[in-house]
Amino acid sequence: ELQQSFRCADEQRKEALSQLEQANSESSSEAAAFERTAKEHKEALRSQSEDNRALKGKLEELQQSFRCADEQRKEALSQLEQANSESSSEAAAFERTAKEHKEALRSQSEDNRALKGKLEELQQSFR
Repeated sequence: ELQQSFRCADEQRKEALSQLEQANSESSSEAAAFERTAKEHKEALRSQSEDNRALKGKLEELQQSFRCADEQRKEALSQLEQANSESSSEAAAFERTAKEHKEALRSQSEDNRALKGKLEELQQSFR
């Protein structure tokens, strides 16, 4: 009976040991898979960090380019406003000059009519 009991206990011990080895093997495989996954994630993060740095550099270049373009746009707008102001001043001056010339021509026409009248009077008196 004792021998049978020991054989039975030994079988149970062997079975437990086999299950423990199986579990240990599975645990080792899971640990190795976890370690591989962790390495892959670490590499992906490193690659992503490099990409982010490159993108940040490109973004800074674009922002600088936009700032330059905006400054050029502002300068062009300022020059356009200046030219428009000068053009408006020139147009106003031209309009004043045209009015002055028109008034001078009107006055000259009146003078010419008066002179024509005097000339006719003189011609009449000579006849």
